[in-house]
Amino acid sequence: DGVLLNVNFPNCAPDEVEGTVVTSQGKLVHSLWVDERRDGRGLPYYWLRFGREPVEGKKGTDLYAMRNRLVSVTPLQLDLTAHELRDQLTKALS
Repeated sequence: DGVLLNVNFPNCAPDEVEGTVVTSQGKLVHSLWVDERRDGRGLPYYWLRFGREPVEGKKGTDLYAMRNRLVSVTPLQLDLTAHELRDQLTKALS
């Protein structure tokens, strides 16, 4: 109930896949770069680039699996509520 399976395939040919593993969700580092550039009149403008930092990924995560040519299957919950904090917050706001 409220769970989906996130399946990730490694970036390799099918015959190079080493297997399938059940994993946890890894964490990616998202970054923003701001590049100052000059237009044809020499005036500055700024180019925003978004990207992900390379991450090795801990063993047992989807990131680790894909880097090691494994298909990753991660069960994900849809409810992101921090239930343990809900009661504390309710008391604090009462």
